[in-house]
Amino acid sequence: MCCWKSRRTSGFTLVELLVVIAIIGILVGLLLPAVQAAREAARRIQCANNIKQLALALHNHHDSHGSFPSGGWGFFWTGDPDRGTGKQQPGSWAFSILPFMEQQSVYMLASDGQQNTITTQQMAGAAKMCSIPLGAFICPTRRAATLYNRSLVIAVPGGHAWNADPVPQTNRSDYAVNGGDNFVTWGDGPNVSNGFAGLGFLNMTQSNGICHQRSKVRLADVADGTSSTYLVGEKYLDSGAYASGFDWGAHVVFAASSRSR
Repeated sequence: MCCWKSRRTSGFTLVELLVVIAIIGILVGLLLPAVQAAREAARRIQCANNIKQLALALHNHHDSHGSFPSGGWGFFWTGDPDRGTGKQQPGSWAFSILPFMEQQSVYMLASDGQQNTITTQQMAGAAKMCSIPLGAFICPTRRAATLYNRSLVIAVPGGHAWNADPVPQTNRSDYAVNGGDNFVTWGDGPNVSNGFAGLGFLNMTQSNGICHQRSKVRLADVADGTSSTYLVGEKYLDSGAYASGFDWGAHVVFAASSRSR
């Protein structure tokens, strides 16, 4: 006589499957915070590296031109590569250090070979410059390196700048250079005729920072010593405005003068 053995089909029961799913869910719940913390740590490192690169570019600008870059002329002006550095440069400190951050091509976009004339070529090139997001000026902990809506309309032709065509979105910056502890807000800046004539600027003699309107600060001018003086870092922004850009601390293109702190 033959003996028949009962064979059990291999596989999971429903209860076993539910237990496995529960264990996986617990493990994912434990690992997710660790992954998020690791990602945030990486973003903080990237932000610190951005500040390091900006500081190096500022020092390289000083080595090449004998001074730190100026803060430009005002909110209504973007950078003009044909006007060099110092008092004659209407663009921001961020614009002036572009050649020292391997962004020479972006820096030269607004060039038309003319210092005292705003041509259609310059207007178009400046608009293109304002439409290129640069990750080195954005803290990844805060927001993405992308373009942001031009949230605050300003009273210049096209609502943008005297020397740039209007664009619907612009690049921004999350960083600022030391404007001093006696900060003077220089605001919009002069109109075209006054600016080219050297008129319409504020008296900035009370500004004791590294960068302000038409500044030309040298290392020798830092009376407290460079090791004790703040150079560049993250600037305060309303966290609720990171995505919209609707904040007075960062409502203009990075190449235009913005409030230093």
